[in-house]
Amino acid sequence: MIDLVIVGAGGHARELLDIVEAVNAATPTFRFAGFLADEEAYPERSAARNATILGGVDLLSKLTGSYVIGVGDLKARKRIDKVASKAGLEPATLIHPDAVLGSMLDIGPGCCIAAGAVLTTNIKMGRHTHVNVSASISHDCSVGDWCLVGPGARLAGNVSIGDGVELGIGAVVRPGIRIGDWALVGAGASVVSDVAPDITVAGVPAKPLT
Repeated sequence: MIDLVIVGAGGHARELLDIVEAVNAATPTFRFAGFLADEEAYPERSAARNATILGGVDLLSKLTGSYVIGVGDLKARKRIDKVASKAGLEPATLIHPDAVLGSMLDIGPGCCIAAGAVLTTNIKMGRHTHVNVSASISHDCSVGDWCLVGPGARLAGNVSIGDGVELGIGAVVRPGIRIGDWALVGAGASVVSDVAPDITVAGVPAKPLT
């Protein structure tokens, strides 16, 4: 059994706990110790899961087990990754048993793949990237570090996503598109042309917000 903490204690973190519990129900793998969170507006929601908030993120340097980052803020996810890496910690990778995984996948450390997600073939994912409920990534895609593929988002084939990119709920990206680092694609957007780094696009077709 792998000792595991989840960094964060909000909704995203509790969704990762759902994945941990589903994995353990299929094959006992993780011994969940609790959450790490500097501040949490609704600690009672963690308590309702019989889960303890062990303390702040500074406790990462004292861990002996593994961790995943249940924080939706992608720049915060990057910072936490750097702290944990400096401490020599190895992140766990969470894959829900109801996810569908194809062939020749390179899934980076700390990645989390939720129920109903579909990854087809020849896909590369960087560190601490999360693929949410019922999202799909098609053939020959590359997704960077610290990304979030939102619920129901769709990446067609040969899409390249930079680091720290967030794809909103139900966003669709056509084949061959390139999305630069730290770009944000709004919910329901249809991306039909390349997206520059550090901008937000939204709409059908997706265009930069001014």
